Amino acid sequence: MNDEEYLWDRDGKVDGEVARLEAVLGRLKYAPDRGQLRRMAWRVGLVAVAAGVALVLMWPGSRQSSWRLGEVALYAGDLVEEGRVLSASVGSLEVEKGSRLRLKGGNHFSLERGVMHALVWAAPHEFVVDTPAAKAIDLGCQYTLRVGEDGGGVLQVETGWVALAASTREAFVPAGAECRTRAGRGPGTPYYSDATEAMKAAVLRWDGGDASALAVLVAESRPKDGLTLWHLIAQTEGEARLLVVERLGVYVPLQDRDGILRGDRKALDKAWEALGLGGADWWRIWRQTI
Repeated sequence: MNDEEYLWDRDGKVDGEVARLEAVLGRLKYAPDRGQLRRMAWRVGLVAVAAGVALVLMWPGSRQSSWRLGEVALYAGDLVEEGRVLSASVGSLEVEKGSRLRLKGGNHFSLERGVMHALVWAAPHEFVVDTPAAKAIDLGCQYTLRVGEDGGGVLQVETGWVALAASTREAFVPAGAECRTRAGRGPGTPYYSDATEAMKAAVLRWDGGDASALAVLVAESRPKDGLTLWHLIAQTEGEARLLVVERLGVYVPLQDRDGILRGDRKALDKAWEALGLGGADWWRIWRQTI
């Protein structure tokens, strides 16, 4: 063995000068402070724990909820098939037997099937219920929501307002009115529950795709049914839209008939306001919150 082999694997004879350098440099090598290492490890562990807690709190569906089924707290993903669901800050839900109401998180539910009666005292837009056909957004109200086996259903509003939406289709349902929904098509056309039987039948036919029902629907409308006529404007075009607008103009003053026929939003807002159902701005807001 020569000195070069010693420098490579510390085997063989060592040169005196090399041994002296090793002794000098050995006194300068790093010796860790055990206490400092323990403190650093503790800090790293603390940061890791804090990060873990933050991740849990931010994770969608984390186990935080104000909703309870009786004495049992509900969390994201939990299913309710019957009973009273309550949140002191939001509202009360009565779920009929055989239903499937699931908490998605926060104040967002999904009614997969069955019947739910809601009384909501939270601010508008805070309480939302998904169905297979449409999303129901509370605007401060009391209502009943039904969903059938085919995913379609019906919304009946007792007080306040509910907005229904699916893709680009939407409906605004006030107290005393109802609206059916169809899976794959979204909300239908809202109508008042005390409308004539002929008109209600015509609405259902129209929502089912029967264009011939429009003439009956328009002929059966009352001044109060301007709600239904207003929604029909967005669902029609050409001669059909003209028929609807002409009838609506009999019941309320239309400031910009040409704009309404073009589907101009401002003109439609003015027509809505003429119905005496409140300003248009209150329901424009909800679309920005979901």
